[in-house]
Amino acid sequence: MNVIFARGINGEFAMADGSLPWAERCRIDSSMEEKRKTDMARFKSLTLGKAVIMGWRTYRTFKKPLAGRWNIVIDRSLGVGKDGSDGKASLPLKTELNMEEFNFCRSLEDALAILESSGQNFLPDDIFIIGGAALIERLAGSEFRRKVGTVYETVFESTFEGASVFIPPAEELFGECGADIDRLIL
Repeated sequence: MNVIFARGINGEFAMADGSLPWAERCRIDSSMEEKRKTDMARFKSLTLGKAVIMGWRTYRTFKKPLAGRWNIVIDRSLGVGKDGSDGKASLPLKTELNMEEFNFCRSLEDALAILESSGQNFLPDDIFIIGGAALIERLAGSEFRRKVGTVYETVFESTFEGASVFIPPAEELFGECGADIDRLIL
């Protein structure tokens, strides 16, 4: 499996609302818009036709599933309300994949099991963890970190005021487990 993310020079990953820190700057800085387009084109070329796994907060930033990808959302609280009842019963747990919609599950283990049993013959390079920062950092601290083949990291050589979510560099997260680091500096 692979990990793909972008960050600012100081680790800026997201704003409080989950939006990307560089998105606001693109409105007033055409060079930042070109860098953003380069990053998004790279993201699309690497993930198109593949499975993308995201956390709940990342899912909330999307208006619809990423086209041409198997979209899997991990929500650890899925199906468990504060009172022990079905907290999010309207979001069905998936046992089979559908490319046209978000597929929900409780854990990375569940997501990988769904992919394995899907009949789509996913190879490790066909699976991308796309965020958020909490999911990526949880992965880096788990036994699954050894399954990460490549970390695709884009580093914007800018600082982004107002960012509230930060992520360490790829080497700090996955360097010791032998993952390849493919870094794009913009």
